[in-house]
Amino acid sequence: MLEIERKHFSFRTKEIWFSENPFDVVGYDSITFNDCKNRILKPEFSCTEQATLVLDLTQDLELIWANMRKTFRQNIKYAQRDGIKVRMNQAYGEFCSLNRSF
Repeated sequence: MLEIERKHFSFRTKEIWFSENPFDVVGYDSITFNDCKNRILKPEFSCTEQATLVLDLTQDLELIWANMRKTFRQNIKYAQRDGIKVRMNQAYGEFCSLNRSF
């Protein structure tokens, strides 16, 4: 499970990835669960499905950037400003196994 906490002024948010189930979390103004293994339908939780962005990384970086939707480019810029770093995954096999389970 991966947890990402953010604070914008006094507004505290948390993203939780790959948990078994959504669960109650105290002390945050907004909680988002992503890719839970089990779907639980409760009145206090809402569920939405989102598309996955797939990129052909064999293309030139400028071409990838130019063909990307503006909102995706903005999200990447926000992540860079928040200090998120991207690096080559050293455990690609483990990632593929985990990704296939979803």
